[in-house]
Amino acid sequence: MEVSMETLLATLWMKTLLNWVVVLVQKGHVGRSFCGVFCVSLALGDALLHLSVTCIFLVQDVQMFTLHLTKYHVCVLVQAACSIQGLLHWPVFILSALDVLWSARRPCPRPTQTLVHNAAMLLLWTLSTLYVFTVPDSNPITRDQDDHVTLQLCQVICGAQSRQVAWASLLTLVGVACYMSWVRSLNAEQLRECLGHFLSTWSSFLLLLLFILVSGTEVPPYLEMNGVWLCFIHSLHTAVALRSCSCIFCTHTQDDTWKSRTRHPHVCSLTDKYSLTSETLTVQVPHTRRLA
Repeated sequence: MEVSMETLLATLWMKTLLNWVVVLVQKGHVGRSFCGVFCVSLALGDALLHLSVTCIFLVQDVQMFTLHLTKYHVCVLVQAACSIQGLLHWPVFILSALDVLWSARRPCPRPTQTLVHNAAMLLLWTLSTLYVFTVPDSNPITRDQDDHVTLQLCQVICGAQSRQVAWASLLTLVGVACYMSWVRSLNAEQLRECLGHFLSTWSSFLLLLLFILVSGTEVPPYLEMNGVWLCFIHSLHTAVALRSCSCIFCTHTQDDTWKSRTRHPHVCSLTDKYSLTSETLTVQVPHTRRLA
């Protein structure tokens, strides 16, 4: 795919703006999940990259230390960023699912969660960068041009991971829908409720995603990994894990929200409000007697 310099810079800054809008809107929740932490790192990395390539494009011909920077290096930096981010779709998808499932079953202290999320985020970026610049046949396109100063078009290569993850997400939704239609149980009812919250939020995005996949429309690789896409992945995993809630990056359950709105917090002290254990009954019975 070839794109003009002006179009490239304009779309890059639109992506940066979109990333920061997502971060600011969900600023109270981004630190609670792996996808939220990764979204912040993506916004920072893209802002730094886009500022650098814009400065190089405006100056066009500058000598910095021993490096002669021209428009050609704008293309090289964007190609490198596309290659690095193109490797992260499946790892982010898998780690996001593991994070949601783990936090649903075994909540750990907030500092520990933050440490694990940041360590995983740094490890992903480091391994992806090392792979792009060290493994043969994975380097970004750096072929020489006749005139670096008058270069007008950049060539970028589309990756396959984003489409694979998109198809996996849609197939997951189809599988969940089949499960709900075949199984009549309390778990299926909860899943139906969580999926309803998810579809009410992402119906337009799902239609757009389905159109892109079916029509074969090419999405520029430097736009594939963005804040909205990360929101969608995390929200999908949250709904499937029966932890649907109104905020995109939120890790609270519906039960936590319900509990916070009632005057009797002991009534709903479970992750699954439909299940009772001996431990919770010992807490609820005395409280019920006091209310009586």
